[in-house]
Amino acid sequence: NLFGEEKAGKTAWPLMTAPGPLFHIITDPNAERIINKIAQQMGRGELPRRDLHMHKTSVQRSGNKQTWEREWTEFLAVYDEALRAAQGRGTVIIDTGTELYELRRLAEFGRDSNLSRAYGPVNRDFKQLYKAAYDAEVNLVVIHKMRDEYLNDKSTGKREPAMWGDTAFQVQVNLEAVYNASPAWEGHRFMLRSHTNNQNMNLNGSVLPTDFCTFEQYLSLTFDS
Repeated sequence: NLFGEEKAGKTAWPLMTAPGPLFHIITDPNAERIINKIAQQMGRGELPRRDLHMHKTSVQRSGNKQTWEREWTEFLAVYDEALRAAQGRGTVIIDTGTELYELRRLAEFGRDSNLSRAYGPVNRDFKQLYKAAYDAEVNLVVIHKMRDEYLNDKSTGKREPAMWGDTAFQVQVNLEAVYNASPAWEGHRFMLRSHTNNQNMNLNGSVLPTDFCTFEQYLSLTFDS
């Protein structure tokens, strides 16, 4: 689970440093723009890496329940194909899980905002997404946006990841991408805050500059410490 505010580098970090082959499933229209920007910064108009495979799944907010059911089915087919191709060695990125969760809710309930609806099928499907990645032995990175936190319908003034409620408990690592504007961090603006790491709790609370800590280096810290 990788979450963070806009322009904090949460797409760039796994996209540039995660082990390949890399399968990037885009549900957020902004993700494609970020990839193009990275390619331009590298001085070329091609994808940032040769082992990158991209698929864009649109979430049609103006659609209907039938449209959303079809889009969810299409996503599952793409996800299953990516897991098979990356099995045992590669990485699958879902960008973003925020949009994907919204798609699954729309496919189940349509635009009905009744919070008392039975979420059993939605919860089951999202648990299966993570289980399938474990079974395939791939690196799964699910990127999430941020939203205002509310308690008893009142804003707490804090921010929280916009994601399926059980996400943090289904994954092995919860990372936050942070942009640090402090002059003290000149040259190391993009950071990773390791909130929880089930494999190495010594990393919990640590803050690592992304230019010093690639995806594979974080894995080494996780399993070699």
